[in-house]
Amino acid sequence: MRFYANAKQRTLATARYFSAGLLPVSAVPIESHAEYDTMDPTFSPVLTFLSDSYKKAALAQIAKTKGVTEMRAAIEKLMDVADMDKSEAYQSGRFGDLLKDQTIISLELGKEPGMTGPIKTATSVADALTFQYYEMADDKAAAFGHDLSRKDWLQLHSIVDTYTGMLFESPLVAVNVAHPLLQEILSEMTADGRKFSFLCGHDSNVASVLAAMDVEDYTLPDTVEPETPIGVKLVFETWAGRDGKSYAKVRLVYQSTEQLRGITPLSLEKPPVSFELNFPDMERNADGYYKLDDVLECLQTAVDAYDGLQETYGDKPAEKPVEIPAETPTAIPEELPEELPAAA
Repeated sequence: MRFYANAKQRTLATARYFSAGLLPVSAVPIESHAEYDTMDPTFSPVLTFLSDSYKKAALAQIAKTKGVTEMRAAIEKLMDVADMDKSEAYQSGRFGDLLKDQTIISLELGKEPGMTGPIKTATSVADALTFQYYEMADDKAAAFGHDLSRKDWLQLHSIVDTYTGMLFESPLVAVNVAHPLLQEILSEMTADGRKFSFLCGHDSNVASVLAAMDVEDYTLPDTVEPETPIGVKLVFETWAGRDGKSYAKVRLVYQSTEQLRGITPLSLEKPPVSFELNFPDMERNADGYYKLDDVLECLQTAVDAYDGLQETYGDKPAEKPVEIPAETPTAIPEELPEELPAAA
């Protein structure tokens, strides 16, 4: 068994608590391979390949991120719920105008994909509002006196999902930033004698790994965070079939919104939500399982795609970050351009 966590406090603590719950009478070592409170390269979603042609192609994909065209309505809803027009900080102008300013995407070698502008600012507010909803039993108080439906909460959190999607889920970016973790997962899945592995990272890790593996689009049930809920686990299961062959399932496991809000202890009688993921290019058997070899091949393909970046986009590396303006929530057309301009 292996427990390996990013060197951040919250990931180390998560690994320790999970090991204590799973193996309460065993002192399980938690691996960490970086200085405390820094990002381990395995879990750090940074760009380790970059060139001018790659950047142009990646930004063209980012422009097509699902949900971008719905951001204006979502941000308007957020501003209404949080009474942002009454906030001294917002009125000061230091956060800009969420309905007029441009969102800027920045791709720089050795750094995480970056964003400035209204979608990033709105993500911070929407994320905090979601956590407030989890922590407060009174629905109306959690929404600052507003009567919000589940549909409203989903709309508010769509800002966070769009932010994550723009930065980490376009195919070209995903295979780049997820490469070290994909290698680690594949290594664990094929390690002799390994029975259980717990790799503890972040929501950006889950999002980029799934995008790199070309998982079919999904909407998770029983949660207001329908893509990467707080505390979500990406689970790779391997099974031995009676036919002598090995099979696999891939799931997302997470606490439902009601379990989080009710601080419900999880048990066999009250388990977390388990959602099976689908892969468009793989076939299930009659019992609903994928062949393990197919899942491993999918992982290997995602790993190999990183090497393909050099072959396809191996022109001279970009010497400095180029910031490309994505259209603002107020100005996004119904059909986004195939490619964004090469420079701001």
